[in-house]
Amino acid sequence: MKREELESAAARQEDGAGGGAYAQQRLAYLQKNIVGTAWIVESQGNDGDGRQRRNSDGNSDASATNTSGCRHYTRRARLVAPCCDKTVECHMCHDAAPDVDHKMDRRSVELMECSMCGHRGPMGELCSGCGARVANYYCAVCKLLDSSGRNVYHCPLCNVCRVGKGLGIDYEHCMKCNTCVPMGKPHSCRPGTKDDVCVICLEGLFSSTDAVRELPCGHMLHAACFTEYTRHRYSCPVCRKSMGDMTAYFAMIDRLLAAEGRENLPAEVRDTVQKVRCHDCGGIFQAPFHWVYHKCTACGSYNSTVER
Repeated sequence: MKREELESAAARQEDGAGGGAYAQQRLAYLQKNIVGTAWIVESQGNDGDGRQRRNSDGNSDASATNTSGCRHYTRRARLVAPCCDKTVECHMCHDAAPDVDHKMDRRSVELMECSMCGHRGPMGELCSGCGARVANYYCAVCKLLDSSGRNVYHCPLCNVCRVGKGLGIDYEHCMKCNTCVPMGKPHSCRPGTKDDVCVICLEGLFSSTDAVRELPCGHMLHAACFTEYTRHRYSCPVCRKSMGDMTAYFAMIDRLLAAEGRENLPAEVRDTVQKVRCHDCGGIFQAPFHWVYHKCTACGSYNSTVER
């Protein structure tokens, strides 16, 4: 049970508990565990088993460097939109402008405007006017200029630029997923990964300029969405599998239950057995009654729900 579920259950119990001993004991246990679940939130700040896939385009926050740019990209040049001849920071800034009713084709960009001398000239790492370096990386296919300080490479199979040293160095292209994955690290291979959307905000991930987090179950979401989501939850919103290594937390629950014993449970439920589903291995098992925690007999996970 997650923190929000505990809070909701406690609120319902408080509203309609009445004076029964059973109800009052359940309410007290739920309220106590709202505080205990904060440990889960803190533990999810670590990487766990989740893997962060680099975003496409090598973007970064321009405020983190001395170069100019926008919140999407860092460079010392602005782009000249081929569709309307406007000078813009990037294609996303162009498309988001309130007075624009069309999309900009980034791959059709031919001209840039140097942020240092104002000269308009052909796209490239160097300004054709003053000779200044406007970007450390330039891709003639994606028309990408980048000075984020990170390694960027172009994948001809993805047909986009990605953050990394390159294919065969630290990344490889998985033909089944049809996307780049870190070399030497296992990943959940699924056809159609290229078309995945963030399971939180539902925005497309393949062309996203935000970092993408791959969960152990294979579902993916934006790193920022992951950070916000795990403030209250620790299981995948799609399949409900644990999103990180929960070994230490489950061991803590083992110690908690051992210390509690069963003698403090109400007599009417002390010997009750509950039918429970494990969300990590998918098994259904019988477990002794408890207010919150039910350990899977197959995999040892407490990420489970009582079957109604």
